[in-house]
Amino acid sequence: MAVAPHGHLDYNRAIPHGSDTALMFAARVGDLRSAKLLVSAGANVNDADAWGVSATAMAAHAGYGELVEFLLEHDADPNVVTPGFTALHAAIMRRDDQMVGVLLAHGADANAPLRTWTPTRRTARDRRQVSRREGRTARNQEDLKGSRI
Repeated sequence: MAVAPHGHLDYNRAIPHGSDTALMFAARVGDLRSAKLLVSAGANVNDADAWGVSATAMAAHAGYGELVEFLLEHDADPNVVTPGFTALHAAIMRRDDQMVGVLLAHGADANAPLRTWTPTRRTARDRRQVSRREGRTARNQEDLKGSRI
């Protein structure tokens, strides 16, 4: 485990590192072309980073709907919850109705509860998550849509 040089172990979470495959890099930057090449060469569509974030959740979190759909069409599991959230939570956080529909059509669990979110994500200006959303399901996240508290 590593800690950022400006961080304090008692304040920041220890940061796991490693485990990133080429497909994870493609998911992070939305490189659909590379993802297609990697999957055709045998890459695991259920790859995850050191935190347990799946390639599908990574792409959803970054807003790459076409890549999410591609991974799902190649049997990626939409319900990986290892990091405390699923790709569906990420799509709802982005307010991406099309991505939400694709995930649900591929078996995403609308009742999967949000277990955690990083403090940075929870308070970031681009995609604000508030602590009262933790423990809620993707279905009742819709109740909070537009909430800014």
